[in-house]
Amino acid sequence: MKKNLWLALGLLIPALAVASVSVTINGTSYTIPQTNERGWGTNVTSWIQAASQHLLQKSGGSFTLTSEVDFGATYGLKTAYYKTQGSNISTAGALRMANTETIAWRNAGNSANLLLGLNSNTLQFNSIDLADVSTAQTLTNKTINADSNTITNIENADIKAAAAIDATKIADGSVTSTEFQYIGTLTSNAQTQITANATSISDHLDDTTDAHDASAVSFVAGGSIAGTDAQTAIAEVATDAATALSTHDSDTTSVHGITDTSLVALGVASAVDNEVVLFSSTGGKQLKRASSSGRPKLTSGVLSVSNIDLASEVTGNLPVTNLAGGSGASSSTFWRGDGSWATPTVSASAPVAKTSAYTIVAGDHGKTILANASGGAFNLTLPQASGVDGTEVTIIRSDSTIANKVGIVRSSSDTIGENSKTTVYAITKGESYRLKADGTNNQWLILDHKTRTKRTEANADFAQNGFGTVTQETIWWWRDGENIHISGSWRAGTVDGSAARLDLPSWALQDLNKMAIYTNRHSYGWVQGLRTGGAGSTASFRGSMFSSADSGETQYMWFGMQDAAAGLHAKSAANLVFTTQDAVSFELSYPVSDWEP
Repeated sequence: MKKNLWLALGLLIPALAVASVSVTINGTSYTIPQTNERGWGTNVTSWIQAASQHLLQKSGGSFTLTSEVDFGATYGLKTAYYKTQGSNISTAGALRMANTETIAWRNAGNSANLLLGLNSNTLQFNSIDLADVSTAQTLTNKTINADSNTITNIENADIKAAAAIDATKIADGSVTSTEFQYIGTLTSNAQTQITANATSISDHLDDTTDAHDASAVSFVAGGSIAGTDAQTAIAEVATDAATALSTHDSDTTSVHGITDTSLVALGVASAVDNEVVLFSSTGGKQLKRASSSGRPKLTSGVLSVSNIDLASEVTGNLPVTNLAGGSGASSSTFWRGDGSWATPTVSASAPVAKTSAYTIVAGDHGKTILANASGGAFNLTLPQASGVDGTEVTIIRSDSTIANKVGIVRSSSDTIGENSKTTVYAITKGESYRLKADGTNNQWLILDHKTRTKRTEANADFAQNGFGTVTQETIWWWRDGENIHISGSWRAGTVDGSAARLDLPSWALQDLNKMAIYTNRHSYGWVQGLRTGGAGSTASFRGSMFSSADSGETQYMWFGMQDAAAGLHAKSAANLVFTTQDAVSFELSYPVSDWEP
């Protein structure tokens, strides 16, 4: 009995054991047993071998990763140092790298990497050498604040000859550079010369001889002075003359022995009231009359007669009354070369036709350019605004080959219009741009842009899908700014199970950028089908025309209904919403690629 019980238990235990466990090491799964399971020797051995081969060991060694390791956002690595895979790496430091290796940061604009590394043995950041305190280096484009730094060891040889240091920065700053330059005329020690002249003046002042006596000095015709001590004589004559003039201002005949005859002897034979008298340009002593005629001009203390240089010697605005008395002058007139005021006239120029690429020039100011692209698309290039500031030009599309665009392209880094475009297009017939160069802001202003067109029949440009062979078809389109308006109708042929849609021509593709705000297939128009049934009964279908441009299908407009539950317009098979011989009519409007408002 006991033997049978143990046998039963031995058979029951394996049956009750928990299922095996699968573990993964280095991308490979291994199945290992759990408690009380048997017969797993081979699996366990494989798992242990994989663990020893692929798990990191404390003894180190090569441990090659097959992809990056992400330690999460909470914890990092703590170690004595890190080594790179470079050759000849550093033998010290927390980060050990080779001479040519770098560490990097991303710049603030996320457009480039900023590298920190070595240029030979000089530390560089973003390819620029960094200055240190011991190596001889030449700094450029650096400003050193003298208030926050001490500059030492500047010697005479370190100051450039052209430095032109202002004299007010010497000593207490009371001597100006002009005064300092006076020293340049000295021939010896200044104090020695001053002392010598002072002694000479003192000697002359101590002379008791009557210097202006006839025996000491005499006036000679021609202006010369003779005497035993001419310098003393001149000084005392000047002193006596000043005294005489102050005490005998009412005496018009003589001043202490100096008469009008004596003055004549100085060289002025006769005089005229208000006449200018000049010193002689040769002797420097003799006086003479100014005999030239003209307008006087004083240059560096020298009075001369010459014409006035209008370019350099006249400032301010000349009153219009000084030109022909101002007769005929107004805000709308100008001064002509023949000495009269006149009203400017503007001569109109004929429009200029262009059929191929052309670069507009300053000479096109005020012109109208008729762009005809019937032979193929081309560009009109605007000159750089800063070089033709104020230039105005009008561009008009003159042909109806709408598939060929005429591009109006900027130069350099200029922009066009308030939306800072690099290129705008003249696409539809009659579309026009009036542009003006704004050189200050490097842009071309759009002063006027006309786009509205007349209704145009275009059955051949649009195609239907799902309606079979249609009859009585009429499709019209017209443009208003960036939008095309389409209106059409036809009688359906044999409708089929394909999606009901209108195929758009290549020149009328939807502008996804301007339609990006419309998600969930926004409706752009309506469609209705008038159905005819037996016994004269009729029923109408009315739905939406919607875009799937958000899916990249900019060349289709779909017919269908809105799925109220999903909030989407659902594409519908033609034979689900229309029947054969339905009278279909529709109208829609949407923004077209490259059409400007």
